[in-house]
Amino acid sequence: MTDESKELRKQAGAWMRSVRERQGLTQHDVGTFAGYRYYTQYSAIEQGVGRVAPDRYAVISAALGVDPSFFARKLMCFYDPLTFDVLFTEADIDDDGTHLREPMGAVRDLPAYTSDGLKTLRKEAGQFIQSVREEAGLTQVDMADRMGYKFYTRVSQIERGVGRVPPEDFVTFTKALGVDPKPFVRRLLQAYDPIVYHLAFEQPVSRESVAG
Repeated sequence: MTDESKELRKQAGAWMRSVRERQGLTQHDVGTFAGYRYYTQYSAIEQGVGRVAPDRYAVISAALGVDPSFFARKLMCFYDPLTFDVLFTEADIDDDGTHLREPMGAVRDLPAYTSDGLKTLRKEAGQFIQSVREEAGLTQVDMADRMGYKFYTRVSQIERGVGRVPPEDFVTFTKALGVDPKPFVRRLLQAYDPIVYHLAFEQPVSRESVAG
């Protein structure tokens, strides 16, 4: 982890602490509500030592009384800033308190994903990338050259769903393909981090590919 990533994780923890204190909650309150065996597991998140796993976004946002969609976008700006910069703006996380509600409330329902279902989503993302590449009239070798990859097999792995496009390559990838970054990256987020996608965009991910 880079120093910048560590600092951003600390900022995420500091933001969560500020919300918790504003709502008059203790770390024990939030940790217990979120289902952690020890409240210190939640404490580690506020200290920036740990981070919130996507499958706990809904329950922790409910504990803190934060709109779950806002919570997902806010954490994305800390945990995955490159993806955030493509999909959102600072206006989407304007922290003026209007996203707060009664804490310890109802938890947003989320779709369940099996291991096989997640693999299927990754494969579908690869097929999507392949279709865009072929429509652009590029071979895997062409794509690798444009991306500066040493071996074209890296592109092949991404298209087979074995690998994924890392966030630091998102913009370069879209430039190589000649496509608009926002819809392209949104489609990848839907496959790579479906729970985050589900919450951040306040709409369900297709269940056809996650039945597993």
